[in-house]
Amino acid sequence: MAVIESYVHQELFVIEALTESGSAELKIYDGDAPAAFEVLDMWVVGEPGGSGDTVKLTDGTDDIVAALTTTTSDLIVRAADIDQAKNNIAADGSLSLVTASACTARCFILCRRTN
Repeated sequence: MAVIESYVHQELFVIEALTESGSAELKIYDGDAPAAFEVLDMWVVGEPGGSGDTVKLTDGTDDIVAALTTTTSDLIVRAADIDQAKNNIAADGSLSLVTASACTARCFILCRRTN
C-alpha cells in the first residue's frame, strides 16, 4: 500500500492513498504526522476487483470513520459520519486506513491544519 500524494491549499489538504489487496492496514502517519490537523471528510472509490470490500479510517487505535463498503469498481462511497472526539490528529500523531478484507481501493481524506 502507498500514500500517493497530498494536495495542499493553504490550510486545507487532501491525502490520496491506495490500499492494496493482501495488506490489511496502511499507516499514513505512524506517530509522525508533520503537523496537527482535523479530518473533515473521507470518500473511497472502488478499484477493479474490489467488490464488497470495506475501508475505515483510524487514529491508530480508534475509528474516526466507520467502515465504508465498496460494492463495485468505480463506486464512490462517502463517510456518513465522523467521530468528532477522534478526528483531531496531533503533530506526531497517527492516521491509518484499515481494510476488513485486504481490498484495493482509492481513498481520499480531506483535512485542515489546526496549528
